[in-house]
Amino acid sequence: MQREPIASRRQRAFTLIELLVVIAIIAVLVALLLPAVQQAREAARRSACKNNFKQVGLALHNYHDTFKIFPPGCQWGGAPYGVGSSTPVGSPYGSTNLTAPSNFTATVAPQLGPSWLLSLLPQFDQAPLFNLYNSNVGLLSNPVVIQASVPVFNCPSDPYSIAANKFTDGGSPQCARSNIGASSNGIQGNEPLGLWSLQNITDRGLFGNNSTSTIANVTDGTSNTVASWEIRAGVTAYDPRGIWCSGRAGGGMITFCVNPSPLFSTGDCAGINDKNGGGDDVMVLSGQDLSQFVTIGMGAWNQGDGQAGPKSLHVGGCHALMTDGSVRFVNQNLNGNTMRAIITIGTNDIPGDF
Repeated sequence: MQREPIASRRQRAFTLIELLVVIAIIAVLVALLLPAVQQAREAARRSACKNNFKQVGLALHNYHDTFKIFPPGCQWGGAPYGVGSSTPVGSPYGSTNLTAPSNFTATVAPQLGPSWLLSLLPQFDQAPLFNLYNSNVGLLSNPVVIQASVPVFNCPSDPYSIAANKFTDGGSPQCARSNIGASSNGIQGNEPLGLWSLQNITDRGLFGNNSTSTIANVTDGTSNTVASWEIRAGVTAYDPRGIWCSGRAGGGMITFCVNPSPLFSTGDCAGINDKNGGGDDVMVLSGQDLSQFVTIGMGAWNQGDGQAGPKSLHVGGCHALMTDGSVRFVNQNLNGNTMRAIITIGTNDIPGDF
């Protein structure tokens, strides 16, 4: 019997060229699949974000059913209007003293009280947290409440809207972040910290300082009027944007980021996902380098407080909760006049498709 030569019995190994070809093919497949995986993950995050807004809408209507009024965008206790002068009768706060304690830092207006989101806590099964709030002292004297991160307020697409990233304002008690801001007045020109009731009817949003809006006030139609916008959380401890407990600009409320021009040619806050260098007037701690905010699309100005626009990390736009409870994804290239129309509640300027 003739034996097979040992050399012929050896298994043939891969050549270096064949191995490189296989690696190249795998690399191409990974390059093709990775964007699809990333898009699928972002689609899931965006869906979760949308669902959070739907829950906020449901809570808002439950609150309205109970109190026959929407909660104030911000409970304002500043001069010259007095303390709690427009707090609605029957609200869970009554006519509480909203004047902040003396340790409230200079970079946060002492008159800013709780936001609308704090009023809604019982509607999210967060009644235990709400019950911890002591309305007899200033907002920042309730650290357990204002430091709490509420999951329904956070969009998973924003890596800075997390429990670990709190606003400290250079030493004041920390405030947790969110991605949900009330839609406030729709045109620059009124006193930013004035009462909602003193604004021109044609300029009012659904929310404002000591606002007392009801569904009956929304004469433009609840499906045509934005109740809440998506916002981005501040990326540093001294950036107040995204704090849910207070109604300050860029935190609990979105204000003045639209002007009566299709191209936003007046003012420096140009609508959704605005990339302007100083678009948000949010009083970040003085002496800080603001250029870092511009590079990530969150330009800010620290010499005033009262203007901030809708923002998200979704491609092409952001979510908006309409007053009827529906949620829409609004294109960031939205015409300025259309944006003003969907922010204001009683101008009779019914928008078309948007």
